[in-house]
Order: sequence, then C-alpha cells, then structure tokens
Amino acid sequence: MTFPDATHPITRGFGKTHFVDESYWKMTGDPKKIHVLASAVEDGEPQPLMWTHEKGRGRVFVSILGHFSWTFDDPLFRVLVLRGLAWTAREPVERFSKLATVGARVGE
Repeated sequence: MTFPDATHPITRGFGKTHFVDESYWKMTGDPKKIHVLASAVEDGEPQPLMWTHEKGRGRVFVSILGHFSWTFDDPLFRVLVLRGLAWTAREPVERFSKLATVGARVGE
C-alpha cells in the first residue's frame, strides 16, 4: 500500500506499508471528489483504499481495509484508524495514539 499524501495528518510519516487484508469492494464513483490517502494495485490498476471527504464542516474518513480481524491486531493499522477518527472529530490526530497497542497481538 502506498500513501500518495504522506503529509496529511492521518497518514503523516507513513511510506509503503503492507497489510494482509483484502479490499471487499472496488470503488465506484468519481475519485476526483475524494482525497486519496492510501492506494494499492489490484487487478493491474491502482485502487483507493483509504480516503477522506469534506463538505462544509462535515468530515468523512474511509478505510475499506479491515475485512479480517487480524488487520485490527496490527498497531500500524490501528494508528491510521484512530487518527482517522480523531481527524473526523476535529481533534488532535494523536489523541488516541496510546490505544494503538492496547491488546494488540504483536509478534505472535
């Protein structure tokens, strides 16, 4: 997975990352209406896997990863999701960082 915007508060500091997961649907709609944060090549084409959308004061963060429970055991995935939740609520993105490793099965 690559992060085309590694300066966004959610993906800040991320380069290439590998998660053992699957995207469970191919995005439909106009990708110009979203801000792609992460993508990966599937079926020979780049597919958005994480993105944001803002309209007025509303914010949306989307991750189509997380189909498998072990994805949530990965502290890096947790960091992204927790940052996404905080960003959506207009809170500091590191607000929930301490939760990223709570109960995680690291190295099993």
